[in-house]
Amino acid sequence: LVHTHVCVSNHMHHHGMNASKHGDCGQHGDAGAATPAASTSTPVPTQVRGLFTLSVSDADAVIGNAANKRALENAMAAQIAKSAGDDIKAEHVVVSLSRQSMGAQRRLAEGKLVVSYTINVPAGTSASDVVTIVNQKDSAAWKNLSTVALINAGKVAPALKAVTATGVDNIQKAAAVTKLATNENPVSGVSSAFAHIMSKAVPFAVLIFRVM
Repeated sequence: LVHTHVCVSNHMHHHGMNASKHGDCGQHGDAGAATPAASTSTPVPTQVRGLFTLSVSDADAVIGNAANKRALENAMAAQIAKSAGDDIKAEHVVVSLSRQSMGAQRRLAEGKLVVSYTINVPAGTSASDVVTIVNQKDSAAWKNLSTVALINAGKVAPALKAVTATGVDNIQKAAAVTKLATNENPVSGVSSAFAHIMSKAVPFAVLIFRVM
């Protein structure tokens, strides 16, 4: 049977003192067994994500210019926010536009943009409710939303005034994305408090092994 005693003392380190033959630090007997910290992890929906493919009359006018692209992304974010529930504001939505790539059939996709959106659901708002609202949109609704966004973006980026939305397809339904929120440091088999002590004590620790 092997017993491990951990003696932590700045004085022992600086003054050359030795631990007792029993490996105690003012106490006798074995060190108490470390107890794993209780987990308070809870899955919390924090985002709603989805995407669709938007056909436009001139994809290059959007993707080929950073200012135009940003203007349409911001305009799309504002329109998605308006249609995702009263609690969702433009600042809660992030939209990313990219050109759809089809490899050898690239020419067939020159007028298609992939619209990827992320809604950061504010505290107190149900992510599942946002998902339900967003997923009520069909291709016609997404096309109308995109048309309004293009009009608004054209006010900021004049080059977009001539760009029109011609269709929407490949709709990927919105879904809530969860992340693990935890209050504990996940150290296997060792409590968070004990792990913290050990991390601070290593330079001054004396490990004594007593074999019985």
